[in-house]
Amino acid sequence: MNNVRFINHASYIIETNQSILLVDPWVEGYAFDKGWALLDSTTSNDQLLDFLSNNDKNICIWISHEHSDHFSVPFIMGLKKRKLNVKFFFQKTLDGRVADFISKQGFAVIESTDKLEKIDSELSLVTFPFTGGDSYSLMLVNGYCILNINDCFISNKAIAEQVANSYKKYTDKIDLLFTQFGYANWFGNESEVELRTEKSAQTLSNIKLQVETFAPKNVVPFASFIYFCHQ
Repeated sequence: MNNVRFINHASYIIETNQSILLVDPWVEGYAFDKGWALLDSTTSNDQLLDFLSNNDKNICIWISHEHSDHFSVPFIMGLKKRKLNVKFFFQKTLDGRVADFISKQGFAVIESTDKLEKIDSELSLVTFPFTGGDSYSLMLVNGYCILNINDCFISNKAIAEQVANSYKKYTDKIDLLFTQFGYANWFGNESEVELRTEKSAQTLSNIKLQVETFAPKNVVPFASFIYFCHQ
């Protein structure tokens, strides 16, 4: 297969001979009104923008949902300042406000739901909507199949099987699963350790359910490399 590189938090790059596909590029600064910060601060917008600027390949960006740890406005404004030619992929929504914002910055946006979008002869992707404004994706790289669940809360067998049935229209195997390993919300006061312990156990159980249902060859726990940085 071609190159897959983890960047930070929920962001990674798939690179083929012709294209670069960047996923959920939040790599510096804060999210959620300065409530979240990245555990790792060694990446930066400028570094990532330099990489894209110094490359002559087609550049595409897939955004999973509107939360600021996935949809980073400062990064998008950095793309605009560099005058980079970028095509975005985003789920089709009723209000269309994310796609509208991106389009107003001068970028092409493909709004797509459950449709195979061909990026080049080696790389395609499918976006599937999920509850709460989230989405998950299937990325196909020379026959290597990547399922990105990110923040989608798969809490029972029925939901897991629904996800599996959606991607089985395009592939019968998953080579790599990306899935969130933390819980992103407040859960109990400082002294209520048992509540967070229970929530952590539930999160691990949900990952186990995904592994049992999707049977991926490899699993990358991600989208949780943050800490609550504001009281």
